[in-house]
Amino acid sequence: HHEFKVTIGIASEYAHPIEDIFANMLPTIAGPLLFGSHAALVWMWIAMRTWNGVEGHSGYEMPYSPFTWLAKLGGSGADAHAFHHMNTTGCYGATFKMWDKLCGTDREYLKWKEQRTANGGGPVEVTWITKGKRRVPACAKDD
Repeated sequence: HHEFKVTIGIASEYAHPIEDIFANMLPTIAGPLLFGSHAALVWMWIAMRTWNGVEGHSGYEMPYSPFTWLAKLGGSGADAHAFHHMNTTGCYGATFKMWDKLCGTDREYLKWKEQRTANGGGPVEVTWITKGKRRVPACAKDD
């Protein structure tokens, strides 16, 4: 899944079988199954999660999408997920940014977004450096 450094919709469905079971399937169906949800609701939930995954990997903030509206209310938008795929060391929240904010895993993303805004919203040239065994954007703050 993280072999894709540029997000595309189909990448949301691409995963190793073990990752697919433990990171995709079980978290998606655990709640509805534990609470005994009606089959129609389970299918609707799976469809919504698939839509969210594909849209989140599209690289675009769809203006009329409920997921874009969630992003504006503190959710994790397509730009944060695109950064996550470029960097793979931050923006772990699939739907909400609160855990990234609390754990400080959004610092590099916020710096990147600040540079992007200063650049008029266009793409930011990302320069990669090595810190220990990790490759991180040069804009990343020292820990």
